Amino acid sequence: MGAPIYFSYESATLDCMETPGVRIRELRKARKLTQAQFAAAMGIDQSTLSDIERGAGFTAETLMLVCDALEANPYLIMRGDIANSPAVKRAADAVRSLTNEERAALWQFMSRPALDDSEVEQRIPATKTLKKRKPVA
Repeated sequence: MGAPIYFSYESATLDCMETPGVRIRELRKARKLTQAQFAAAMGIDQSTLSDIERGAGFTAETLMLVCDALEANPYLIMRGDIANSPAVKRAADAVRSLTNEERAALWQFMSRPALDDSEVEQRIPATKTLKKRKPVA
């Protein structure tokens, strides 16, 4: 699957759409595809696509066909704009509650290169012990 569609198609305002069918319709329209063209690209009947866009249920297999055709991820289709997800909102609220000094420290920490294994072992000695253990069969 490609990048989420909201990066590529600015005309689709996903955060205000209510159902997966509405999101599919708006994403299809953002790509300037008719129902017939889009249904043909997915290998389904136009009437099936019409039902989906009006709120009918669909299978996981159909969801993946839609995602592939729109280069979108399933979360986007089923839940909407990932930036409006509850987890992202909680994280944003947590960052907003930080002081300027705490934000600067967080940014500095996040901007550092990743630690290599030896640095992790130095900071967390238990990792050495865990590495030596044999897997439980």
